[in-house]
Amino acid sequence: MPPAATPVTVERIVSSSGGIMVARQRVQVGRNHARKVLAVTIDETTIHVHDGPRLLVTAPRTTTLVVTHKRAQHH
Repeated sequence: MPPAATPVTVERIVSSSGGIMVARQRVQVGRNHARKVLAVTIDETTIHVHDGPRLLVTAPRTTTLVVTHKRAQHH
């Protein structure tokens, strides 16, 4: 199934190594953001990672998988 035509915003927790996973794609945001909850906006071609109003990373989207988890899962 192709990704949604409209952008989707989800939450992700940055791992201790500084990365997040969204739609089974890993995006590196930096270790200085470890354990933060960040907002991730995904559209057909790009992934944008925000810390509040600040854009941290824009990455090309390499998967066509649908985002199934919207909220960050605290362990």
